[in-house]
Amino acid sequence: KKNSLNLGYGSNNPLHYASVAHAFIPRLLPEEVFLIFYANDVGKFSDNIFNLFIKEEISIFNNKYPPLKTKEGYSELFDKIQSLEKDSPSFFIRMRNSFLYRKTLPSIRQVLGFNRNLFDPTERAILITNDLCIKYGCNLTVALIPNSEFWKPDSRFQGYRDWLSNFTNKNKINFVDMKPILNTKKNSDDFAIQGPHLSPKGYQKVALELYSDAQKK
Repeated sequence: KKNSLNLGYGSNNPLHYASVAHAFIPRLLPEEVFLIFYANDVGKFSDNIFNLFIKEEISIFNNKYPPLKTKEGYSELFDKIQSLEKDSPSFFIRMRNSFLYRKTLPSIRQVLGFNRNLFDPTERAILITNDLCIKYGCNLTVALIPNSEFWKPDSRFQGYRDWLSNFTNKNKINFVDMKPILNTKKNSDDFAIQGPHLSPKGYQKVALELYSDAQKK
């Protein structure tokens, strides 16, 4: 019996997460914000979307969509979000097709640039979202979903997990590690029958863990 809105898009990276938070938190005024990462969020990414919607302060909203200041206001939320695509198609097209803005030859460039701070986009996403939550009164939780060790082994996961744990602890931000609650081995029913994504059961476990953690605060 809670209202929720998933603002995830395919092929996004942490700079998109920051841009979405910047666009929506001041308008939706949520009680809880969950910023969820995966191992492939480690890396250097194009600043195009970030510069467009944060540095240049381009807004996808107009006066038709004031902040939702009451819980009752959320009953109109999905109609408003749906109509946003008609009013501001360029934002949604850019978000959905943002992989076109990304660097070419990512694997080669990632190897060549590995000495640079590959956690910088994640750091910016967390700090920007946390500042927004401080300003607009929401509780931020950062979470990490593990990769399947069978379908998609990823050597970045453990280092990313350690970095997120240390960084959130240092900045007094709540962190939920999903590794202990998900079975990442072969034939796990927490993952899809084929491929690296979670199964409905796996996503339900993540959602319940986040909800349970939020209830403790």
